[in-house]
Amino acid sequence: MSRSSKPNTGRKIRNVKNPDDAMRQAEDMVRRFHGREPRDVISIIETEHYDDTLPVYGQLLELNIMTDDGKAYVPIVFARMNGNKPSLALPEMVQVCGDVGGHNLYFKDGDQFLNMEKLAKLGLVDPECLENPKDIITIGPVWSIVYFTDKHHLEGPKYQKTGAAYEHQFGEEADKGEYGEQPTLLYDTRNSRLLLSGGSYTVTENGIKN
Repeated sequence: MSRSSKPNTGRKIRNVKNPDDAMRQAEDMVRRFHGREPRDVISIIETEHYDDTLPVYGQLLELNIMTDDGKAYVPIVFARMNGNKPSLALPEMVQVCGDVGGHNLYFKDGDQFLNMEKLAKLGLVDPECLENPKDIITIGPVWSIVYFTDKHHLEGPKYQKTGAAYEHQFGEEADKGEYGEQPTLLYDTRNSRLLLSGGSYTVTENGIKN
């Protein structure tokens, strides 16, 4: 299981600004937008809801993203297999988690940073995002997820009890002649976080299904 994250030590902190500088920039933007001096400073308090205890299904190895024409996919690799084990230590890997109802997949901890310039060259993001950066960027439909995990209750080779790489292709299971919906990968550029939007998948005792 995964509980509330502890502070990440030894990691780079990006885009940290002096509060006074940020206030001056905000005031300047107000002047340009309204054509007048700022009148008030509004303090905003927001409530964010999230589960602080999550089941961990395994560790993320790869996400394969569909190209625009839907005829191929581009892999985004987070860790590789080194023999029968991932190349990274467990604390360094992105954890594949979910909610207790089996309705959502989350990516927690590890290095989730995506290089926007590289993704633009691969055709996964619009090059305009480099000149006009957004906080949340759509990367594309996820063709499949590859993750490392251990499974003790399924029939199959004995090595799966000590861990193996599994791949799930989203939307591959037909129901009444119709295939499931693939989730879309979003990326939080400010916090270097991977997010899945939509999709008809569920998580069951036999794995990810849709």
